[in-house]
Amino acid sequence: MNILFYEPDFSPENSILSGDELHHAVHVLRLQLGDAVRITDGKGKLYQTQIEHIKKKSHANLRILETESFEAPQHKVILAFCPTKNIDRTEWAIEKATELGVDEVFLIQSQHSERTKVRMDRLYKKRDAAAKQSKRMWFPIIHEPQPLSSFLTLSFDNTHLSIAYVSDDHTSHLHEAATKKAEYNQLILIGPEGDFHEEEILMAKQKGYQPVSLGKQVLRTETAAIFACGILDMCR
Repeated sequence: MNILFYEPDFSPENSILSGDELHHAVHVLRLQLGDAVRITDGKGKLYQTQIEHIKKKSHANLRILETESFEAPQHKVILAFCPTKNIDRTEWAIEKATELGVDEVFLIQSQHSERTKVRMDRLYKKRDAAAKQSKRMWFPIIHEPQPLSSFLTLSFDNTHLSIAYVSDDHTSHLHEAATKKAEYNQLILIGPEGDFHEEEILMAKQKGYQPVSLGKQVLRTETAAIFACGILDMCR
């Protein structure tokens, strides 16, 4: 069976399938003793296992047959964006960004943000499903929402910093900027539906963020996020 299951704490010392993954394996797929199960911990490990014991309402014990290790991408793609008023669009952006290879996501609150709270458990479920579907062995890290002012105090080693906002003055497209800095990690900062306030753009520039264009069209926040992730994944 080629289905991938996710257990973040899975290890030779803790080879157990539980929770929603147990339900899917036992009650949906009807897996039984002796059946093969592929497990990832989302941190670069893939385990080929076999079901040894099932306690249907709590857990299944798995015997590890083989372990593979996968290296993390040499250069990270980091997305920082403002959650949308319609939370479904934010969840969709997380799902698609995961499929497109994003390594880290920061949720930002700016002056024009129309949403300040998100349910992180729902975002994790979208991420997990997308990562399993796309057979990722490294799951992206999603950070709790934080004000833009706090985010801009963070330092990122060996990282090219870009900010996208609506303007006719951009001299560089994201693809061009990322290609020139292909030896670096790439971070793209994208604003809310009402765009960044001018003071926020100035503050980001002072912190080293370089303005970039995403094209002639004005994109929705969630569209800009996944478009940028696709470009940056292609450029690394």
